[in-house]
Amino acid sequence: MEQYLTVNDLWDVVAGVETVPADATETQKAEFLQKQRSAHARIALHVNASQLNAVRLETDPKTIWDELQRLNRPGGFGTRMALRRELSKMKKDPEMSMSKWVTSVRDIARQIKDLKGDIPDEEIIVIITSHSRSCGYRVPTQGDESRTRSSIGGGEQVRTVRPSARS
Repeated sequence: MEQYLTVNDLWDVVAGVETVPADATETQKAEFLQKQRSAHARIALHVNASQLNAVRLETDPKTIWDELQRLNRPGGFGTRMALRRELSKMKKDPEMSMSKWVTSVRDIARQIKDLKGDIPDEEIIVIITSHSRSCGYRVPTQGDESRTRSSIGGGEQVRTVRPSARS
């Protein structure tokens, strides 16, 4: 895109190098505004639909360019959102071990956190547990354990019944 704007003599306006001098004539001001409008239009015609709001809400091509860079740089907002989509779409393969599943979810969550994204531990737990049930893994809950006590031979015996790994 930068090369496209350069070839069309618009890059200096977008980069902020070319500005209106304080003592510019009305003709010079009009020419500069026309270049700004042209740069704005050309940028708008070349962005995808998800980036169009960044272009629509602003008229200064330098501000638009800076916002598009912020959205698209590695580790920027767009990258965090792509990782969040990936995280939300993750499904545990029935053949995958539970430890490998947990590790894969936590790896994506760590990448989001490394990019200064916020992802609460509760969200990670929900993803791990809810996307595991389709594979037959039953998440134990506090009410799943039942304890029975009996007195055999004068001593107290405690038996803990745990749920099976699959239900």
